[in-house]
Formats: sequence, C-alpha cells, structure tokens
Amino acid sequence: MRKFLSVLLVFALSISLVACGVDKTTDTPSPTPNGGTNSTPTTISVYMPDGAPALALAYEVHSNSAGKYQLDCHVVDASTIATYVTGETPAADICILPINAAAKLLGSGNKYKLVGSVTNGNIYIISKNGVQITKDNVSELVGKTVGVVNLANVPGLTTQIVLNQHNLKYNIVDNQGTTVSDAVNLVAVNAQDITPAGTCDYYVIPEPAATVKVDKAGFTLCGSIQELYSDEGMYPQAVMVVKNDLLNNYSDLVKYLEGVLESNTQWLATASVTDITEAIQAHLTEGMTPSLSATTLTADAIAGCNIKYVSVVDNHDYFNDFVAKLLVVNPASTAEMTDNFFYSK
Repeated sequence: MRKFLSVLLVFALSISLVACGVDKTTDTPSPTPNGGTNSTPTTISVYMPDGAPALALAYEVHSNSAGKYQLDCHVVDASTIATYVTGETPAADICILPINAAAKLLGSGNKYKLVGSVTNGNIYIISKNGVQITKDNVSELVGKTVGVVNLANVPGLTTQIVLNQHNLKYNIVDNQGTTVSDAVNLVAVNAQDITPAGTCDYYVIPEPAATVKVDKAGFTLCGSIQELYSDEGMYPQAVMVVKNDLLNNYSDLVKYLEGVLESNTQWLATASVTDITEAIQAHLTEGMTPSLSATTLTADAIAGCNIKYVSVVDNHDYFNDFVAKLLVVNPASTAEMTDNFFYSK
C-alpha cells in the first residue's frame, strides 16, 4: 500500500509540474503565457561585416560571456553579408548589415524583424586645403571635385541625400573625368588611393579610415556627413535583424540583446584598442585580412563610428525617412519596408 501511495504521489507531482509549464527537455520547450519559451537555444549565430559594424558587438566577442543566450559571432567580408540572410535556410539567426540591404532583402518581414540600428553615421569630409563645411556653407562644394569612397553604396548615397537636402546639384563624374562648374562633382575613389598627391578638392570617407588619413596622411577633418544630414547628427546606417522564429520562441531575447549592446557602448569608451581589435580579429572568417588593427583604429575613430543602439520601437520614422531618401537618390539601392518588418514588444 505504501509503495502504491509513493507511485501515486510521483505521478501527481509530474502532472503538477507539467501544468505549471515546467519542462526539462530542450527539444520541446513548453510555452509561457507571453508566447515565449522556458528553455534557450544552445547557441545563436550572429553575422556582422568587418569594419565599424563589428564594433557593435566587440565586447561580446571579447568577453565571450556565457549569459542566458550564447551568441556565436562571425565577422565576415562586408561584400558577402547578404548571403547569410538569404536562401531557404539562412545561416544568420541575427545579422548586422547596412540598412539599404536590410530593407531590400528582408523588408517584407517574412523571415526577419528589424530591431534597431547599431551604427548611426560614420562618414566624414577630409581635405588637404579645404575649408570647414557646415550647414551654412555647403555650397562651398559647388564646382569642387569630391572623391567619395563607396560612391554606389551608403557613403555615396548619403552624400547625395545631403546635397539634395541643401538644394545643391551634383554631377557623377564619368570615366572621361568630365566636371562642371555649377554642381558638386562626385568621383568614385578607393580609400587606399586617397593621398596628398590626389587631385580631388575634398574626400568623403567612413571611419576608421577617415581618422587614419587625418593622423597619418596630413589631411584635415573638414566636416561630418551626419551633421549635414540632421540636427541630431545621425541616421541609421548599420542595423540589426533577428529571425522571426527566435523572436516568437524567446520573448526576452531583444531585451537581452539591448543589454549586450549597452554594455558594449560603455566598454568601447574605455577599452584599449588592442583588446578591441584582437577580439574582432579572433572571429574573422578564416583567411581574411582584418580592416581593424592597432594601426587603423584609435579612440577618436571609435567615437566617430557612432556606435549606439537605437530601437525601432517608437522610432519608425527614423528608419523610414532615411530609406525614403535613399529611394529618391537611387530606387534600385533599397526598398520600402513594411510595418511587418518592424519589431514590436
């Protein structure tokens, strides 16, 4: 009789635990009232392009913290980032990528949600002999030749947005090098080709390369594209997206990520350049040459990267307005984002 009562008690306890939502298995986590789950995935794959966007998770890869969610971070060639969020089974659970690519590839919201921006403008104007360029004298660029790194991508597109906002005509210089006197002449250049011997009056170049040119090549910092763009001095440049399946199953994941990003911002302000670069280099795709090193990164360059998390929650206009302006400059560069693409709590 005593044995029968013991078995009955164990059975009753098991029923009670199931009723309370307790499930020790990891393969079939039990649902919680808010739609999340009680268990966590073994690891979450995170992909980010080399360069300034990788700084957004530098502390995570440095500390290799074993928090509630284990983030398996990969720093990849920027030209390949789209491959990690496309296809039938995308490799990235979480991805950092340029906003124009995120909107164009994922803007329907069917596979991923946009949770926020992690870099908010890191493009600057430098020159050998130019004047300081502000909102009050942007017309100083008319008739000048401006070399732009990544003219066809976000740096060049944003430069064109700024010129449009200030009602200035611009001329994309063709292969024949034809310039005009009544517009800003934009020339595609490579960062490594920006030298004191260059023929452009000004150059538009992202961080951290901008600071390298100022510190080591004798250029002067003459302006900030983000300050010309808005009074806040920022726009959404690199953004973070998360797979819908993760968001549906782990309701506190975004809050966890926000904590990681906040800790990262605080760490970047005091960490040594060596710690930062070594952490990122340790997660580079095998065979890649790192763009961030002790010779290419300084505290000033890090500050100039505008590493800051801006949530999409209550900030839809911040993201939609920039994408709308990109579409005006080049309709093929991006796409409108649906409301379904925006993460909501």
